[in-house]
Amino acid sequence: MLLAVFCSFDSLNSFEIGFIRRNLLDDYRITNSEGGNESVKASILIVDDEYGIRLLLEEVFKNAGYQVDSADTGPKALEKLLQTNVDLLLIDYKLPIQNGMEVIKEMAHSCPTIPVILMTGMVETVSTEEKSIKNIKHVLAKPFDIEDVLKKVEEILK
Repeated sequence: MLLAVFCSFDSLNSFEIGFIRRNLLDDYRITNSEGGNESVKASILIVDDEYGIRLLLEEVFKNAGYQVDSADTGPKALEKLLQTNVDLLLIDYKLPIQNGMEVIKEMAHSCPTIPVILMTGMVETVSTEEKSIKNIKHVLAKPFDIEDVLKKVEEILK
């Protein structure tokens, strides 16, 4: 069964098309000891200016039991980080107005313990300095495998 389809274009006019089947998510539902479903209490903030990627990630994480919020710019992300309880930030490197690295550096002062997954289509441009920022727990290359993203989020939030 098809859950979501997204299309993404980059600056070189190439594109990627992705989809996820609902049955992939069933493996990530949390089950309590009596066998019933139990909601994950972790809250994830997804920040990406590409609507299709934001929508896909929102649906995947909501269906996996996470509380999800999203933003499409750096300033909106910072506002949400200050106003809500966020357990994990999943943010794109290249954002309009204020890029992902600027957001991460600014949040280090107000939210120093929130782990970050930095998404980028340009992994090779992410410098060693940026990879060494304490909050950044993983640099995720786009396009990504959604199962790998779910596993990495679970690993970080344990």
